[in-house]
Amino acid sequence: MKNNGLLKHILVYLPIFSLLFSCSNIQNPPLDEYVNEVEYKQDFKILNLTDIHLTTLTDIDREFNYLEDVINSPSKLNLIDNNLKPDLIVLNGDIFLGANKDIVKSFFRFIDSFDIPFAYTYGNHDIEGSYSESYIDSVLKDCKNSLLLNPKDNIEGNCNYVVNLVDANDKIKWQLYFFDSHSYYPGGYNVISDNQIQWYESQVNAAGNDIPSLAFFHIPFEEFDEVWREKDKTLNGYDGESYWHMGDKEVSYGYRENELFEKMDELGSTKGVIVGHNHENATNFYYSKNGGNTIRLIFALKTGDQLYNDDDFMGGTLLTLHDGDTFSLNFIHQGYGDEPYLLNKENFKDGDFR
Repeated sequence: MKNNGLLKHILVYLPIFSLLFSCSNIQNPPLDEYVNEVEYKQDFKILNLTDIHLTTLTDIDREFNYLEDVINSPSKLNLIDNNLKPDLIVLNGDIFLGANKDIVKSFFRFIDSFDIPFAYTYGNHDIEGSYSESYIDSVLKDCKNSLLLNPKDNIEGNCNYVVNLVDANDKIKWQLYFFDSHSYYPGGYNVISDNQIQWYESQVNAAGNDIPSLAFFHIPFEEFDEVWREKDKTLNGYDGESYWHMGDKEVSYGYRENELFEKMDELGSTKGVIVGHNHENATNFYYSKNGGNTIRLIFALKTGDQLYNDDDFMGGTLLTLHDGDTFSLNFIHQGYGDEPYLLNKENFKDGDFR
């Protein structure tokens, strides 16, 4: 699962990486050290879980039972054939809030027990527990199915890495980019930094711009707010292409603009961006900026009822990758002890979520 078949790319990666960061005081590893591989199959299924917010006061047994229901929900709804589980789980930040070491270790052991590859990104609350900043990394290194890579480098953040989905012929069919969107900055939330954007550009160029990709991080960038302000600002909406529920009525993006969306537009690889952070928002925005490429901006469903939530909009977000460069999106509502059901664009339009 990890770093298979990547050595053949090293001669491509090294010159780009060395040129880009030649002025750094820290010797950066080659780009392939940021890359894991997972076997691709047609209609590859990714289940996104976000904003679980486990604390020292959480009823862990209740939450683990709930999470098992969420993980099994695509199969119950026949979105996955033959009672199989998702091909990949993405834990998209704020899994913890004021947790301790036992909770962190118990959670990742629980996720690892499903024997499904899983990718983790940091949210703004994850390191606010009674453990060191490096503790989550140390636990993940002992998990058989964890894909997180965090080489020592001068790139900001703890979870900038790539997962290549590779077919039986060793061809990369999709790339999945994971960014650390950081925590706080004086006056607001932090943003993905310039050197992270440079790293992303180097990775895309090394792999080839014709390979489609998705990007996962926790705190949305400002384009989520831009597209929201361009809509009619109704709580629920459907314009024939985009659909949205904006229960938070706002987008809590970083303290300043950055150029990540512009770089994605320029390179043409990334087809969708998936974030969490705003617990009551769920969106499938199609956004083209200044006539550029269309990129889907997706607020994933909050997973569970910890901290605050909208009971009608919680569960898991399922992405199905197709051959070519398209993907399907399903918002799966999962309550506690209830049967799952799908939220679809018609539901978003008329407000009938049952």
